[in-house]
Amino acid sequence: MDSFWRDTWTSFKAVSGPIPTGAAFVLAVLGQLYVPADIVHVSLIWLVVSGMLALIVLLTAGNLVMDARRYGRGRLPKAVHAFVPTSPNDRTARPVTLVLERSDLVGVNIFVPTYYAERL
Repeated sequence: MDSFWRDTWTSFKAVSGPIPTGAAFVLAVLGQLYVPADIVHVSLIWLVVSGMLALIVLLTAGNLVMDARRYGRGRLPKAVHAFVPTSPNDRTARPVTLVLERSDLVGVNIFVPTYYAERL
């Protein structure tokens, strides 16, 4: 057992999907504060603000999911050409220029870690 809240969340998720799970979890926590004889007045501005916040959270989560799918499809750029300076007399290390395919992940004049894989 990890914790009470984790076990509660896991049991709610086992019964239904994530949206009804979240709603049931919130209602279960807030249900202890409800008194049947009380009258609750909610201003319209609070409904609008909470709706806008929920919309912002949902759109942000959707954007993150779409970006994760786009970058998770193996969009790493491949090397097109490598320029290696040749000078047999000079033993100092010279920079190697690596030309990559166009990618959103790599910009101009930045250091890029590269890995060389050779089939045996």
